[in-house]
Amino acid sequence: MPSAKALTACAPGQSRRELPCAGHRPPAVPGGAPTSQKPRKHESWYAFGFARPNDPETPEVPEHLVVTPGAPGSGVLFIDWDHARRAESYRVSVLSSVNSPVVAERLVEESEITLTGLASGQTVRIAVASRNAKGGESAAAPEVTITVP
Repeated sequence: MPSAKALTACAPGQSRRELPCAGHRPPAVPGGAPTSQKPRKHESWYAFGFARPNDPETPEVPEHLVVTPGAPGSGVLFIDWDHARRAESYRVSVLSSVNSPVVAERLVEESEITLTGLASGQTVRIAVASRNAKGGESAAAPEVTITVP
């Protein structure tokens, strides 16, 4: 008697439920384990830029935070990040690297900001959190540490 793992050709009249048979092997997933799971239906919502009706209301955490220094001595930082799903605005916090007091904080609607008037030579940490009226505020994106030019 063949083992349960052996694949045999499908006999005439044999259904797919009588696995395993050649030609009806479930697709493999990374790591080699076979699976019969179909793609999740909710993935199509996101592919078209929509949120599902039963998604949580809290906005997602902003990703890919990039801080670019301005010209030397300018005290300017250019901050940019990817738009977070369900975000209506963002809280940008500039924190001192010493005791974590807030040096500056801005609320913006776009996923970028230019901060001016910062003290040159000061090392700061930049944190960005997304916000909306329905779900409150997300956790902050991973901080970026930079010395103000």
